Amino acid sequence: MQRSEQRPGLPAARTRPDQAANLASLGLALLMAAALAFDLRVLAHSRADGQWPFDLGVGIALAVAALLRARLPTASAAVGLAVFAAAALAAGHWRLWPVSLFGAALVALVVLAASSARTLTPRRAIASAPSA
Repeated sequence: MQRSEQRPGLPAARTRPDQAANLASLGLALLMAAALAFDLRVLAHSRADGQWPFDLGVGIALAVAALLRARLPTASAAVGLAVFAAAALAAGHWRLWPVSLFGAALVALVVLAASSARTLTPRRAIASAPSA
């Protein structure tokens, strides 16, 4: 039976797979935007003066990588890991309060890791990890 054919008596599907993926990406974008806004609010009321541009940059970079995971799974995983590692090193070097490594950035990293584990072969997943 071809995809365009429909069995008699069965209703047509209400959402197509591409619509479901778009809705999932929209939900993820809203979740990461809310987590990033919460991170910035925490920073505004903390001892970390002037750190919000760093946190905003890290959060946006990881959110974009997570949202591009369907189109470029290997590249988005590699970019996400590299940005997270660079943010951790920068936070340690400049003694920044590591808010940017939690919240929105951590949500994006978990999404990238889960997407990579689900879609990439083990060889491609290992190849996407940045080398030291």
